[in-house]
Amino acid sequence: MAVPASYVASLLLLLSVCLQAAVVYTQQSDSSDFKLPCKAKRTEISFPEVTDVSGPVSLAEGASPSDFLNVTLQWRSQKLDVLLFRNLVTSPGTLTEWEEGNVTYAQVSDKQCFYVGYIVGQDASYVALSACDGLAGYIQTEDELVFVEPAARPSHDNKLAHTLYTCEAKMRVPQPDFYT
Repeated sequence: MAVPASYVASLLLLLSVCLQAAVVYTQQSDSSDFKLPCKAKRTEISFPEVTDVSGPVSLAEGASPSDFLNVTLQWRSQKLDVLLFRNLVTSPGTLTEWEEGNVTYAQVSDKQCFYVGYIVGQDASYVALSACDGLAGYIQTEDELVFVEPAARPSHDNKLAHTLYTCEAKMRVPQPDFYT
């Protein structure tokens, strides 16, 4: 069955926006005033296990993850096994812009740490994560959209806590009906 071009274009646009948001988070992670981009509906802390074909992988700054990653996260008392593939659409040479106060910064990233993938066993899942300095991005499960961000610097055993959260739906403002 062929996938419509409009569906592929929509997915690529969504992927690009989410990965750019992940890069922006990575740039802002040193800032003490960083806040979640929404009102969190549910929040959990997880310590992801990241492996590739050769074994455990460190997501510490400067690490060079491989072309394929397997990430295991806990969410809602369930284990999510995520299979990731390096995304060659956005890296290298990704332009990142972010604001701090009234100043806008821009930086070109040569990091090749952007991934797309899915949750093993969930056909309707989709994942877009940055593995630059921890995991940042989103996981679309069969039931909900879950955001992932590093919560702290690596501990002494090189484990990095991550915040997983869902957002409350925004209230829609009723739109006037100009056709009646």
